Amino acid sequence: MLILSNDDVERLLTMEDCLAAMENAFRDLAEGNGINRPRSHTYVPRAPNVFYMFKSMDGALPRPNFDT
Repeated sequence: MLILSNDDVERLLTMEDCLAAMENAFRDLAEGNGINRPRSHTYVPRAPNVFYMFKSMDGALPRPNFDT
């Protein structure tokens, strides 16, 4: 498993590339060609009034390349 930090993502992906990919992803989703699952929240107690919070979302798109 590879876990990327926000800093890792900022070094790998420009804002322009991110916006282009998201535009295509939302277009696919709106046209019924993509799927997504709403965000899931998991809370694990660590101490009194202290919780580890894990939030995840996933989805899939048929588009093999965001450039097209």
